[in-house]
Amino acid sequence: MESKIIIKKQIIIWGIVLTSAILLIIGFFLIFKINEPKISYEYYINDIKSDILGTNLVRYDCNKDITILYDKDVKAISHSKLDSDTKCNLYFEDSLGNYIFNYAYAKDDDTIYNEMDNVIGYTGENPNNYVYFNCDDYSNKDTCEVWRILEVVKITNEETDKYRLKLIRNDALMLGDITKFIWANKGTNEGFSTANIGTLLNNGYYNALSDYEYASDTTGLKLDFSKIGLKNDKTRNMLSTGNFKMISEHYKNGSADGWYKNETFGINIDVLVGLPTISDYVLTKMDTCKNVAISNFKTCSEKSYLDKNEGIWLLNYDTTNNGTYPFHLENGSISSLSPTFKYLIYPTLYLKSDVIYKGGNGTLDNPYLLNY
Repeated sequence: MESKIIIKKQIIIWGIVLTSAILLIIGFFLIFKINEPKISYEYYINDIKSDILGTNLVRYDCNKDITILYDKDVKAISHSKLDSDTKCNLYFEDSLGNYIFNYAYAKDDDTIYNEMDNVIGYTGENPNNYVYFNCDDYSNKDTCEVWRILEVVKITNEETDKYRLKLIRNDALMLGDITKFIWANKGTNEGFSTANIGTLLNNGYYNALSDYEYASDTTGLKLDFSKIGLKNDKTRNMLSTGNFKMISEHYKNGSADGWYKNETFGINIDVLVGLPTISDYVLTKMDTCKNVAISNFKTCSEKSYLDKNEGIWLLNYDTTNNGTYPFHLENGSISSLSPTFKYLIYPTLYLKSDVIYKGGNGTLDNPYLLNY
């Protein structure tokens, strides 16, 4: 009996010793971790301080002699052994498209962004997608117009990550008393590029002509785009070609998702300045509307920043044996009608992938700044 008590006491003693040893090891480990050298980072994108990592790391500087490695695919930083606390500045050179794509994934907010096939679109009634564009001087925001970013499109056939921006003018195109425009002054099978509306945007507006001859209904007018058109060659050189696509067909009852595929895999429309499309509008309403037939689209209650107080022309058109019937958007409803009707025009265009980020956060008070 006495031997059993001794054994129990020994077990208790060894238990206490073992527990003390474990606690001692944990204590040493915590002390080591507390005293372990740490590293902190600051990020700069095109020399603008940023709260997110960029894509293309071009240089870094640290207050200690260490080596930094960066995996841009997973946005992971690694470093050589630290001897003491270290601070590093990382410098990235990124396009505006790079920045927006990285920001979208860093914030991971599906109430703001909607992704379809390598495209990020902004959703809701007033997202932060404002950008300064069409400037007299891109270093002076007071000389710029305010536009909005419709989409950021990833170029999938490139070895490096490149992105094109699709922009829409925040305000409708207006020339004095002329606030609305026809699509075409005749009901023929004219597509966008050869219709009145296409030549107006890609000749008069694009070249900022002061005496553009415009046929409205049956009346010829001289329009002055010198103050409202694209302001200079620097702006015109930012535009990317061959991005507007369409399959013209009788597709009135097709779903919004079907129209998106129509616009993605269609034939190029050889223009630099176009109009918003049905799928642009769909992307602003998230996924809840993509399977709704266009003829019933008004039933989709999601709010969109593309909803305007008056009707606007869209790039899409419906063709039949009797002619071309362009689509328009009004009060949340999408429908095709005669090309001789008059609606508002919102110029829409794509920018080249190397337009760079120069500041701003996309809010109306602080739109994105870009340069080229």
